[in-house]
Amino acid sequence: IDWMAKRRLNHYEFYIDYYRYDLWEKHKRSVLDALRDRGFDLEVTHHSIHYFCPPDENHDFGDYGPETYQRRHPEWYIPAHECGPRGRWQTRVEIPAVREVITRRYLEYFSRNRELNVLGLWPDDVPMNAPGRNMNPSDGYLKTLWNCVSRELAAELPGKRLGIIAYFELIRPP
Repeated sequence: IDWMAKRRLNHYEFYIDYYRYDLWEKHKRSVLDALRDRGFDLEVTHHSIHYFCPPDENHDFGDYGPETYQRRHPEWYIPAHECGPRGRWQTRVEIPAVREVITRRYLEYFSRNRELNVLGLWPDDVPMNAPGRNMNPSDGYLKTLWNCVSRELAAELPGKRLGIIAYFELIRPP
């Protein structure tokens, strides 16, 4: 941290293991004072939709419980492209109830961690399927989620920013 500050760097990105936003909350105390003292902008980011909407207990690092598990809501998940039933799931964020859960939990996490300036909300790290008939991965269904979250974020936590990722399967390049 000191090395970064001496080189006039001012953005610290806690790029963590898949879906493990719990690790920031568990370990931030060891670095937070040093980062704040040096004026760093703080970001936690990675593939995180499964953190906020876990398909099973193996992905439930936020200890949310079975409310969103695939066995309770099989329609909320589809097997990832070419992965079959091996357990790599794509979350169906085009479903309003799924968007509501993700948005609520995302905002709760940001509220608990107000030291953060940016919090990423990335799709599951799997090859993208079309979420339904007559749709393809670039039809904007993730943009619908991100727009919903960003509106709520601006209303509840002004000045905080949503971090996204734009794979070619999600957004057509210009």
